Amino acid sequence: MTSFRQTLADYLSVRRALGYKLERDEKLLTQFISYLEKQGARHISIQTAVAWATLPGAGQPSWWSARLSTILEESPVARTFSPARSDRLRTGFRLARMSGPWAWT
Repeated sequence: MTSFRQTLADYLSVRRALGYKLERDEKLLTQFISYLEKQGARHISIQTAVAWATLPGAGQPSWWSARLSTILEESPVARTFSPARSDRLRTGFRLARMSGPWAWT
């Protein structure tokens, strides 16, 4: 198991122990890790994340944003970005966010 896959397995285990299902996140993150392995990537870069998030090329920007949001906001792989990289948040995408009203408010 690659370190990406082990990190994802550990992350999902902890979050699921807290009651989260994360089915969609698991699917997307597994696809992203497969893409990284296919590319031979040893670390995650913005270029790699955006290249994967914008697949397929004929997709909708809202879908691309949702995929990129999963990587940057919901996953342990986001922590593998080098903090020194200034392009970390300069992706050119508006990240997808859920809006309220929330059931618990």
